[in-house]
Amino acid sequence: MRRPLLAVLFILAAGCSTKLIRPKSITLCSQSRCEAVSDEASRARLLTAMHELFRSAKGRDVALYSADPRTRGEKKAGISFFVQGGPIPGRSTIPGLGVVDTLFIDREKSEAKLVIKTRPTFVGSPVFCAEASALLSVTSEEARFSAAPFCTWMAVGYGVFSLDWSMDFVDADKGIAGGYWSMRGKGLPIVGGGSGYMIARFKDAPAPAPAPVEPPKPAAPAPKPVAKPVEVVAEPAPDSVEVVSQAVRLSLNTLLGDENGDLILQGGETVTLKVTARNEGAALAAGVEAALSGEPALAGCLGEKKTLGAIPPGEQASVQFSCRLPRQVPSETAELRVELFAGPKRAKTAGKLLKVGMSPAAEAVEEVISEIGVDDIPPRSKSGAGSGNVAVVVGLGRYREKNIPAVKYAARDAEVMARYLQNVGGVAADDMKVLTDDGATRSDLEAYVEDWLPRRVKPDSTVFFYYAGHGAPDPAGKEAFIVPFEGHPDFPAKLYPLNRLYAALAKLPAKAVVVMLDSCFSGAKGRGVSQEGARPLVSLQETAGLDPRIAVLTGASGTQVTSDFDKAEHGLFTYFLLKGMRGDADADRDGTITLGELYPFVRGRVSERASRDLNRDQTPGLIGGAGPRASLPVVRH
Repeated sequence: MRRPLLAVLFILAAGCSTKLIRPKSITLCSQSRCEAVSDEASRARLLTAMHELFRSAKGRDVALYSADPRTRGEKKAGISFFVQGGPIPGRSTIPGLGVVDTLFIDREKSEAKLVIKTRPTFVGSPVFCAEASALLSVTSEEARFSAAPFCTWMAVGYGVFSLDWSMDFVDADKGIAGGYWSMRGKGLPIVGGGSGYMIARFKDAPAPAPAPVEPPKPAAPAPKPVAKPVEVVAEPAPDSVEVVSQAVRLSLNTLLGDENGDLILQGGETVTLKVTARNEGAALAAGVEAALSGEPALAGCLGEKKTLGAIPPGEQASVQFSCRLPRQVPSETAELRVELFAGPKRAKTAGKLLKVGMSPAAEAVEEVISEIGVDDIPPRSKSGAGSGNVAVVVGLGRYREKNIPAVKYAARDAEVMARYLQNVGGVAADDMKVLTDDGATRSDLEAYVEDWLPRRVKPDSTVFFYYAGHGAPDPAGKEAFIVPFEGHPDFPAKLYPLNRLYAALAKLPAKAVVVMLDSCFSGAKGRGVSQEGARPLVSLQETAGLDPRIAVLTGASGTQVTSDFDKAEHGLFTYFLLKGMRGDADADRDGTITLGELYPFVRGRVSERASRDLNRDQTPGLIGGAGPRASLPVVRH
């Protein structure tokens, strides 16, 4: 009895060390400079830097190391903690964090959502952990990473392990972050945890320098030879050396800044670029010139070139470009090329390509920075798109039936769309329901569309229903269905009819209803499935008796395929819906995007991109959105 009791007491004692330490300060190093994170602008830069580090590690593991909090010196690979796994006490180790996906970054809430997967071991044997959502948040008090994966060990025990990591420094240039971590686990029959300080490496560590080679030890002195006559031979005189010319070697350093310090180059904002050239060679660098090219709105504003003059060996010179951007600039990731030229013939000696997000100015809107842009959630609208708006958002990326293909990006589509509707669609968090994967069964759809919505909707509400996933026709091709998690096109009783959805939405006492369907209902490839031999649905435009308050935006028309947009990791239709809602569809620049503005933007962009990049036809449709419905506000910035 004594040994098991001692083991339990030992684990409980180990569990007492799970308290998370909050650092007193946070240091951010980026663009070759370090700063203390102390205000709103520096916190925004820290969130951006951490999000970019996780995004750069997508599809691979971020290596973790136990470290000394004072020196930040790495002690050993992985972080370890004690676990009581039933009758077996032991040590569990997590060598790294696998970055499965980066869903979005919400600057309004100062957080980013990720999907991670851990691969721990327990007493040397592997532990299986499911993929889990992780939240990266930056507040005035700390920068924290939190995740709670569900894990099981050899089908004997299972539990949820909550990992929290409070960072005290981030070096974005080297791809390193450090901070205090805490792990708490509980389940059946599992309990345990631990804490400590760790370093996360988002980039591979540099190869260690080769060990110095010791000079060979001198050999024992040989016996002195017998003296012999020495013949003196005259050595030829050495050749003289004449330096005809020397190559110019310049290194280039840049520092980009903007007015509010968040590195989002927004229309109307003042932008500065400091260019520093250092002469690393032995020759004088004469006539050094810094030249800019790339995105016309940025390079043209800053100016094409500036002279740094002559730079002696070992010295450096700097020049600064500065301008105020025009209010209307492209909403995209802009490229700015910086090059150094020297000598009378302007020989190129160094160059660097900068990539930075740009966005047009708008009332009460701070736009986004990311490679594509739509996953950078726009700030919350101060006015909202209405009072008491309500939404049900569904994303089905995987299905219970293994022969139904997965739908790429559907769950991501739903997560990001939900945040857009909260921030600029006037939907409060309590009036939003997000259903994904196994949480989107037919009974879930019925419950939230037919029971939950009627209890939330008010007479002045706009109701949003968004769906990303498979659609299917019936065998006769006369009706269209949403395919829920457990659904199968061979069994209509397992599907959720669109007509039933429309009928339920028509009963709501709402001012207006906007339905967005990133799916196809003809059984075509892409986001559609059908029973073998089923006839394609003629057209969703033939939907009869649609309530005049309902407008339906569809991802494709007729028998067309709904496409994925791999570059943006979204459905093509959803990507341009989000891009339009973010502000690109605001034709009159009044801050309000109506259905009459959103649909033409989405239709034109989707049709153009599908034809140009995917070599196929995809034309979004609009049902019931003409006439008075065209002026319906969808989002308001």
